[in-house]
Amino acid sequence: MYKLNDIFKQATRDEVSIKIDGEGYEAMLRQGIKITKEGESYQIFNTTIGVFYQEISEEQYQIFYEYGWVIGVYKLALINYKRKLKVVENKMRNEVNTRKNDKHIKTLKKSRLNLLESYRTTSNKLNKLNKIKSNDSNKINIRNTK
Repeated sequence: MYKLNDIFKQATRDEVSIKIDGEGYEAMLRQGIKITKEGESYQIFNTTIGVFYQEISEEQYQIFYEYGWVIGVYKLALINYKRKLKVVENKMRNEVNTRKNDKHIKTLKKSRLNLLESYRTTSNKLNKLNKIKSNDSNKINIRNTK
């Protein structure tokens, strides 16, 4: 189990995360997920929902507590891709049943393909990390039994 300060430290050591500091706070951003530190207060935001950044739910915090920064970001990114995919598919369904604008339908299809590709790429990265993590824990278990 990780604590928020541990997760923030992981984010600061992550070479892919982008550092975004402001007056009185530090922040790191990766794949639309932002973790901030103001004094001793930490928060995680999902930047892909709506106009304003929304703090993640308690269930989503649990993902980070259990898996840490990188795997937590990947898991939350997959949730975001699924949500965006539903929106695009609903727009496609609505467009096909109403206006039937070919140009708009093609744009939506391209958007859907991009989301599916992003989902696949992130899913593959997550699988590789999980494989590495399970191999590391197996090595530890083997060492402990000798």
